[in-house]
Amino acid sequence: EQGNIANSLADLQGLATCWGSGQLNLQRAPDENLHAFGRAIGRSGLYDRVVRERRKQNHLNLPQLIAEVAASSEDAELLKETLRSGSTSWGIVVQAESGTPAVLFVLERGTGNFADRHSTFVFD
Repeated sequence: EQGNIANSLADLQGLATCWGSGQLNLQRAPDENLHAFGRAIGRSGLYDRVVRERRKQNHLNLPQLIAEVAASSEDAELLKETLRSGSTSWGIVVQAESGTPAVLFVLERGTGNFADRHSTFVFD
């Protein structure tokens, strides 16, 4: 049992960030992250249903998802604790090579589905 949990958690390495609430963003988390999380906590079936329902309904919110996939009040509570509908943490990764200008394109998300503002930076 202990070895299985350690192996499952090792599978999650590289799929998680070191900041944020610890909840998966329902709108942005890749299917792979949801499946891996379900395996890690021994609830694969529940998170498989989450992925299937999310694929069926674009822009699904958390209460709708819970109503569709939770088979029990325990499922509903687990989903409330582990998922969220948005994110307050953002990250930027810049890759550059020597002798080549680095370009950083930043989108600042607003209240809608589109960026409110973008900025482009070029570093020589």
